[in-house]
Amino acid sequence: MKTTAIKTLALFMMLMLGMQAQAQNIDEKQMVGSYEFNKSKVQEASDMGMTITLVLNATLTLNADHSVAREGVMEMQMPFNEEGFSNTFILTFNFKSIGETWAVEDGNLVNDVKDIDVKFVDAKAEKNDMIAAMMLGELKKQGAVMEEGMKQSLVGKSIEKIVSVDEKGIATVGNSGSDFFYTRK
Repeated sequence: MKTTAIKTLALFMMLMLGMQAQAQNIDEKQMVGSYEFNKSKVQEASDMGMTITLVLNATLTLNADHSVAREGVMEMQMPFNEEGFSNTFILTFNFKSIGETWAVEDGNLVNDVKDIDVKFVDAKAEKNDMIAAMMLGELKKQGAVMEEGMKQSLVGKSIEKIVSVDEKGIATVGNSGSDFFYTRK
């Protein structure tokens, strides 16, 4: 009985090592292609005392030469609730990466965004009233300043653990543990 348990444990360990090795030896040729992705991220803006939701809708093209074309639309949703006034403001930006590269390192998809072009498109509110109109006027005046802040938050390296790659797309897990799927176009 003891021998059977040891053999079973050894077989299990070999399977686990094989699966780990398979995840570490991802064929980069399978990664090349164009993908669509939608991503939502909630973050606390402690300096403003509110929770902001960032929503990305974009395309990502991983080229054989390890260059990347990434572009899309980003919405910043900001709920506001103070002194009897509540509304959600939605700021829209277009973005396009410049000089972005990709690689597979130790089973991870590593993207390095060298620069990104971010353009403020519009600001709107879920409810239209006089207070919302005044606030939207101020938000629209700050569009160029917000572009620079968005740019700084998107430039740099990102690392995602590759879970699978197939004809449907790429499944990954981010540093925060959230699952993510790039749908092949």
